[in-house]
Amino acid sequence: MKIAIIGTGRVGSTTAFCLANHTKITELLLINRNQKNAIGLKSDIVGTYPEHGDKIKVGNFPDANDADIILITCGSFGAPAGSSLWDVSKPIIESIFSKIHPKKDSKIVVIMTPCDRAAHLICKLSGLDPKNIIGFGGQLDVNRLKYMLFSETNNFSKKIDANFIGEHGKRGIPVFMEPVPDREKIVEHTKNYFGTYLAEYKASTYGTGKELAKLTEALMSEKDTVLTASYYEPKYGLFVTWPCSINKDGVKEPLDLKLNEEEQSEFDNLIKLRKNEEG
Repeated sequence: MKIAIIGTGRVGSTTAFCLANHTKITELLLINRNQKNAIGLKSDIVGTYPEHGDKIKVGNFPDANDADIILITCGSFGAPAGSSLWDVSKPIIESIFSKIHPKKDSKIVVIMTPCDRAAHLICKLSGLDPKNIIGFGGQLDVNRLKYMLFSETNNFSKKIDANFIGEHGKRGIPVFMEPVPDREKIVEHTKNYFGTYLAEYKASTYGTGKELAKLTEALMSEKDTVLTASYYEPKYGLFVTWPCSINKDGVKEPLDLKLNEEEQSEFDNLIKLRKNEEG
């Protein structure tokens, strides 16, 4: 199994470290615009796993063409004044797919903001089956939502059933399976988690790397794994963040999630907004 990581910054390097010891991976390809950065990352990882030094490679963009799974982990923390993160991410994606032409059954995972729009664009540019394209970020929102719930109830031992849908980030919709105290406060803190808690750190590294490695493992497995990610929903013509069943064949199916009236209304409004944005 060949895995290509495009972008060897904080997220790409953490993910590479998490995957380096995986027995199913026969080649872990590191690609970066600044190749010296990728070489440095390889040197760091093989200093930890010298026995895997032969499978960790540094390459150029076209070397990803025959990869079984491609992880796109490059992007920007912020956007210049007067522009959006999409203004920054879109040309990066277009540049990458002018250089790579993935094989037909390759799986592509994108970790860029906004990941739902990024997945949609990659689907168009790559020509791959939509089930082979996944936008990553929703599982981070789920984890953050659960942490806020744990903190509010001061009960970290309770199993909490909650989810996060629509899209990754501030516009996404927390979904609660049971009544919770201070719902509005928890929703606000979850949607603003990055800006409130990670703004000074200027990264979401370890959680992203861990969950991205888990998603990659799901894409290498015969068994279904349920993760919240962005998948293509034909009835909307959009990539939508939702809990999905994922295996080696890509996104198998979304889970049946019951929304209350308020959650359904918020979701419907978000879909209308997203359709307008995509044109």
